[in-house]
Amino acid sequence: MILPNTDGDGAFLLADKLRLKINEQSCQIENNDITLSISCGIFTYQQELNIGPEQIFSYADKALYEAKNQGRNQTKQYIFTE
Repeated sequence: MILPNTDGDGAFLLADKLRLKINEQSCQIENNDITLSISCGIFTYQQELNIGPEQIFSYADKALYEAKNQGRNQTKQYIFTE
């Protein structure tokens, strides 16, 4: 998702609420209940120089894979430091 005018805390909160809501749902396939979960990766862009779309998606992807590598079903935020 792209969330204009949303800071890192707001983006994290929204992503984590979404994650929790999805985890509360279940699907039934052929009489089997399936628990759903997602992992979320957050990166907040604040008009830093030399950061383009490729870097934005790359940093969000790094956060997503950190969430997956640490057990899935969680939200992680990539913090950019120069």
